[in-house]
Amino acid sequence: MALAAATFFWHLHGLGHGLELTDESFYLLSSIHADNIRLFFTPWHWIGNALWQVSGSIVAFRAVGLGLVTASAVLLAWGMLRAAPLAGMNAPVGRAARWATLSSAASGALLYGSLLSFTPSYNLLSASGACFAMGLGLLSMTYSGGRAQALAVLAGAALGITILCKFSAGLGVAGLLLGAQAALARRQRARQFELLLLLASVIATVALTVYLKTGFEEAIRQFRAGIEIVWFAQGDKTTVGRVIRSATDVASMLANAILAFWGPLACFVLGLKWKPKLLGSIGLAWFAVLLVTNDHLTGGMSRYTTQALPLVGCLALALLASTGQWLNNDRSVLLCGILLALPFAVALGTWNPLQIQIMTALAPWGAIVGLLGFSSQQADNRAAWASVLFGTIVLFQVIGSGDQPYRMHPIGEQTHPVSIDALGTVKVDAKTARLVKDIQVAARQCGIAPGAPFLDFYNLPGVALILGAVPVDTPWLLDRDYAAVALRRADVATLQRAVIAVKLDANQVRPESPPQLASFPRGFKLCGRAKGPLDDLPIELWAPV
Repeated sequence: MALAAATFFWHLHGLGHGLELTDESFYLLSSIHADNIRLFFTPWHWIGNALWQVSGSIVAFRAVGLGLVTASAVLLAWGMLRAAPLAGMNAPVGRAARWATLSSAASGALLYGSLLSFTPSYNLLSASGACFAMGLGLLSMTYSGGRAQALAVLAGAALGITILCKFSAGLGVAGLLLGAQAALARRQRARQFELLLLLASVIATVALTVYLKTGFEEAIRQFRAGIEIVWFAQGDKTTVGRVIRSATDVASMLANAILAFWGPLACFVLGLKWKPKLLGSIGLAWFAVLLVTNDHLTGGMSRYTTQALPLVGCLALALLASTGQWLNNDRSVLLCGILLALPFAVALGTWNPLQIQIMTALAPWGAIVGLLGFSSQQADNRAAWASVLFGTIVLFQVIGSGDQPYRMHPIGEQTHPVSIDALGTVKVDAKTARLVKDIQVAARQCGIAPGAPFLDFYNLPGVALILGAVPVDTPWLLDRDYAAVALRRADVATLQRAVIAVKLDANQVRPESPPQLASFPRGFKLCGRAKGPLDDLPIELWAPV
């Protein structure tokens, strides 16, 4: 509990620090200006916009994200604890053991903050939605009558939101939840009605959201246009290719975890047949030494591809120490299998390496480790120590990631408060503070008012945030060819009125403009210059004459 609390309060302290000018700025622009985003591959920004309306500043928005991540993990673990007896598993007995299990799940979820900020995004919302849906779905199986039906409806609503935020994740989670409903339900006839309620709630949530936001025809048009540019930007455009790549990522992660922790794993395997307490103690001590000597307690951008390995190791140790618990029967194997697979279901559809993407959704692994570690069936404390190590790894990785945050300077350098009209006040590093000041000066030079249409040539969505400008159709233009496709349906008059941020290369050369603005910079005037905080490349701000 102390480890999860320390991790949570560390994140809470950091909510007012840092401003990432690419991905996070994309999420913020999409949420703030959801009605102006007409190209999307999932309409997650509709949900983000509702959360922004509630919060209204970057710090409060991140706090909402942190709250969603934590609450969804706790609910998932609570549903698991209630459903465990249905699977023939012994749940932890006593308040302390139950709280320790909930805390372990929260630790797994809070690893998210070592990867990205808690600004709501399709990653954060799909991970939280998946945990809410699974937790509510598991809880619905433990009740009967109206309470079970109400929980099924709520689970369906959470699953519908997950589908809206990330289609592939929502479908994967739906498959796992339906499998759990079919296998663990005690009263099949009554459960059939609850299953229908759940499915009806999913459909109603998706349909009502689409109807209220854009209507079905316009949503389909925007989705098709968004999918077109997503396919353009990605390398593997086939489902088969993506599945093969994901399977390769999983196999590589498991193989690397075995190689990294073969000694402790071997001790626990031998302990299945001979002197489990002695070999377990040796294995745990060996594992702890490897964590320190091989730098597995460090997080940050340079460690993303290997950061999950010690957590895989912890999970494996807990499973090996508790075979009598989860191998008890088919239903116990299924419940643990569903929770093991849930992070991968959330990660489905990503073009990031899967071993990185699952770090946004590791609450289920923390829940399993807690369930096995603090179960009343445990004859020794090997799995409990694995749970403690799990929370320790998360805490140290989260703290260590502050030295190498995603596309920002270290958190220790983020001591300069800047005020941005659209976001409120946030502390940033000296170079980012200088960028904000220079862009604001340039905006005043040309009389650029908040709400002006905005284009970036290229990879400069953060400039739109600083200006309070509104992106044209999409918040982020990656390069000239991408922009040519993304702006194909844009209003010509709006493009000619747009404020344009341009990043020059190291030779002070402007990138080629998309064909829609082939004559640029003719018809525009230079308002000022700034420098990128990471690459020190010049950034120009242009306004129409």
